[in-house]
Amino acid sequence: VLTRAYARLNDRALRRQPPKAESFEPIMAPVVSVSSRIFVILRGLMRKTIDTIYSAFSRTSSRSEAVATFLAVLELMRAHRIKLDDDGKMEIIRGENR
Repeated sequence: VLTRAYARLNDRALRRQPPKAESFEPIMAPVVSVSSRIFVILRGLMRKTIDTIYSAFSRTSSRSEAVATFLAVLELMRAHRIKLDDDGKMEIIRGENR
């Protein structure tokens, strides 16, 4: 499921046209922390605005945010805070489900 989600995200990035050289300006991309994405994912799961891994990624607007989201999902799974089924459905692991 994680590989499919990453492949979808990567396919979306590959479909974009590369920018023209003259459009480059020195800018600083915003840094998105993994901990902030963990908070967003857990809040979304509790409020039922996020129910699948795909819906978590659909809210990303930058590559930095997408990478932080991916790492947040991995960290939440490693810590046994969420579970992810084969269809991409995510749910919080409550104390009694551990």
